[in-house]
Amino acid sequence: MGLHLRHDTIECPSEPLCGRVERIVNLRTAARVKDLQVDVQGQDVILRGIAPTYYVKQLATHAALDEIEQFTLTNDIDVV
Repeated sequence: MGLHLRHDTIECPSEPLCGRVERIVNLRTAARVKDLQVDVQGQDVILRGIAPTYYVKQLATHAALDEIEQFTLTNDIDVV
C-alpha cells in the first residue's frame, strides 16, 4: 500500500470514518487542534488544522492512526 496522489479530494466520503477520526483527535488532544478537517484522497486520510505545539500535532497523528486501519495518513496540521 502506498500513497496515491489524486487531485480529487473528497471531504468525508465515509462519514463514519471521518467522524470517528475527528472525534478521537479532538478527544486525545483536548480539542487543541483548531479548524480540524479530516479529508480522504484515495486511500489517504488527511488531517488539516492548526496546533499550538508539535506535541499536539503528534497526538493527533497517533489518535488518527488508531482509527484508519487500511488507509495511510498525511498530517498537514500546521504548528503555530
